Amino acid sequence: MDWAAAWTSQDIESYLNYYASDFTPEDGRTLSQWREYRRVRLSSPGTIQVVVSDLVVEMMGAGHAKATFTQIYQSDTYADRVKKTLLMKLEDSDWKITQELTQ
Repeated sequence: MDWAAAWTSQDIESYLNYYASDFTPEDGRTLSQWREYRRVRLSSPGTIQVVVSDLVVEMMGAGHAKATFTQIYQSDTYADRVKKTLLMKLEDSDWKITQELTQ
């Protein structure tokens, strides 16, 4: 999953480009607040590793999909393992994330 690779390499612009222009942050922030928060979070750790496993993609109609997977995150300051769901849409010939849900 290229999204996880961009996150792991701390390529902030590539990572943010995986999100749709109408992405709705789960935490209630505005999109611009969320983007700035993510910039800080991606540039703060010395290293990041994101592994996606058990990926299941389900088409939700024309131009919409849902990806569900286990995400294993590890940096030099924090680690976790969560179930994640990404709702996506086809935008300008690319799949973009419209919503991200963590269980």
